[in-house]
Amino acid sequence: AQQAEIDALAAQLAQGKAAILAFLASTGRVPDDTLPPDLLYREAKARFEQLQSAWAEAKARDVAKQRIDRDLTEAQAAREQAQAELSAARDGWAAAMAGIGQPDAATTAQAEAALAVWQSVAVPKASFEGEGHRVVTIETDLEAFDRDVFAVVDRAAPQLKTPSAQDSLARLTQTLATARRDSETCRRLSDAAIKRAASRDALLVRRGAAEAVLSEACRMLGVAGFAELANPLQRAAERHRLETDQAGLRRDLYEIGDGRDEAALRLERDDLDLDLLPGDIDRERQRQAQLLNDIAAASALQHQAQVERDALVKGKDAAAQATERADAAAELLSIAERWLLRAAAARLATRAIERHRAMVQDPLIARASTLFATATDNAFGGLGVDYGDDDQPMLVATRADGDQVQVAGLSEGSRDQLFLALRLALLERHSSEPMPFIGDDLLTSFDDKRTLATLRLLAAAGQQRQMILLTHHRHVVDLAKSVQDQAIDLIEL
Repeated sequence: AQQAEIDALAAQLAQGKAAILAFLASTGRVPDDTLPPDLLYREAKARFEQLQSAWAEAKARDVAKQRIDRDLTEAQAAREQAQAELSAARDGWAAAMAGIGQPDAATTAQAEAALAVWQSVAVPKASFEGEGHRVVTIETDLEAFDRDVFAVVDRAAPQLKTPSAQDSLARLTQTLATARRDSETCRRLSDAAIKRAASRDALLVRRGAAEAVLSEACRMLGVAGFAELANPLQRAAERHRLETDQAGLRRDLYEIGDGRDEAALRLERDDLDLDLLPGDIDRERQRQAQLLNDIAAASALQHQAQVERDALVKGKDAAAQATERADAAAELLSIAERWLLRAAAARLATRAIERHRAMVQDPLIARASTLFATATDNAFGGLGVDYGDDDQPMLVATRADGDQVQVAGLSEGSRDQLFLALRLALLERHSSEPMPFIGDDLLTSFDDKRTLATLRLLAAAGQQRQMILLTHHRHVVDLAKSVQDQAIDLIEL
């Protein structure tokens, strides 16, 4: 991932360099594409600042031209107004001169001299001197400001100096803001580098531990290198799976066979004709039904005989009735013997039906049974098919002691494990390209033992297809880390 990020940064750097070369070429420069990107960036930045300064100067000249045009227009208007006022003044000159005691032919100098006599000189002179002092002070402050600005620019960044102190200060302020942003970026990159270095050290430690485990595996499996571990590990996993399946099948066979071993069951199977078995099962069912009917009839006769006996005991001819009672008891014993024989035959037929059902059981259910036992940490022995009151087949879970539990009677966690086993078995039956499996918080209703067993089950299934499990529970992550015999990749987001 770090190499991919480095490659992406290198590609961005190359794109930025190409953009800088294109910019320099578009501004009339002939850039040297062999220079490092940082030198090209500085040259492009200097050229950009030159263009920006030229644009600012051109804009200032345009503003000055507009101001001069405006001033010229105003001056022409003022000239015309002044000429009008002059004409008006000439028309009223004689009257004005008469007002200050001068002849009509008096000159402007004579009029000004006369006005100087008439006007007070002290107040205008004081006002003139005060305004002049203020102008000198303002000019002095402006010159001091320009000197301070140029002094700071000369010390900090001489390349930013321009004839105008205002422009120099603006460029210096912009450069300072850019430098502060670059400093903050550098600090963040340094922190990121420290964190990545710590992450790299942790990954190196994990890599060392993984290499030690792989070296031990190479020694135990007798292979030369890590690259040759795939096939032995796959064979070992497959062997473990087959041994587990074999043990489960032997346990199921022992339970189905009423404690008889495999050899005895095989010997009994040799004498069994599977083609005739369905007919035998039907006949035994009919015999069982007839036997039940006979038992019901015998029970009714027994009850009637008992009533009659009680009545006879209270009445006359007790000896004859005792004889009839003995005959009825003998007949009842014969009926009971026949019922026992037929009940035993029905029980044997039921056993034969169950054995035949187990032999022809759906491979999907058989595989799901093994997966369900693994997911429940052998709390359940597997799955089976039973028949309800409506003689319809239904799926049931079988405990280790042989008790059957319907799906509705399972806990929430056990139902989730059952559905997961069926899903995985269905995926294994998919004959085309292996499909990936994605689960979102499948283990929320599991306890720690079943969670660990299910994680091992999913990791083993990951050898045939991609298994992705999403969770936000920390204890599931800790249990996944504790699995050492399977390869589990943990990605924390």
